[in-house]
Amino acid sequence: MIDAGTYGSINWVDLSTPDVAASAAFYDTLLSWDSTKSVTPMGEYTVAKVGEREVAGMMEQDPAMADSPPVWTLFFYIEDMDATLTKVKAAGGTVLEAPFDIPDGPRICVVADPTGAMLALLAGGARPEGEYFFTSPGAVCWFELLTDGIAFAEAFYTSVFGWDASTVAVGAGGYTMFTLGGEDVAGMKPLPGGEPDSAVPNWITYFVVADCAVAEESAAALGGAVLRTATEIPEGKYAVLADPHGATFAVMEYGT
Repeated sequence: MIDAGTYGSINWVDLSTPDVAASAAFYDTLLSWDSTKSVTPMGEYTVAKVGEREVAGMMEQDPAMADSPPVWTLFFYIEDMDATLTKVKAAGGTVLEAPFDIPDGPRICVVADPTGAMLALLAGGARPEGEYFFTSPGAVCWFELLTDGIAFAEAFYTSVFGWDASTVAVGAGGYTMFTLGGEDVAGMKPLPGGEPDSAVPNWITYFVVADCAVAEESAAALGGAVLRTATEIPEGKYAVLADPHGATFAVMEYGT
């Protein structure tokens, strides 16, 4: 597994939602998280834990974005914001939100890749240590880009973050595996017409569950939705869900 402090690694996700308390209750129940709210210089921020490990954050959605669906945002660890933004623009990406500083913390910037998928850049602050992925229930275990611009996306992520890419024949459009320093970091697959996971290019986060079928039932009972029922893959099963406010995510049940 890739170390979270490696340039180009993805080492955090957070949810922008119109109702943090309700969202925290949903995920705490579904994924057995322990979520705690704190007051920071940037406002209230909720951090979810699995045991003693922090796995994700949640914050209130900007009222100006009320017409946009809530989303899980991935944070890519970098070293120099200005240098990376130069690479982002040269590779066809765009800046969605100008860089800003977290008091006594990192500098953050929200960008989009050439296909429109949103991501955040994180520079400075305390250097992350250890692996972000792990396989206990509730943990983050994988990231996947769904896009209708495979070639453009591959060129962007390999040039900006130093990833390597290889594609294998899976289904109609193939599956691209991104690696960094020989370690798997993310996947990518086409976003065909009628794709239920999302209508636009987007990054999706996978969380570990003990049983996909149980997670589907629980998500529906808690006011969420099942967008793609459990699908068999070599590693086990996955399903794509939405929380009660419409944020999309996936759950992964590993095989034994």
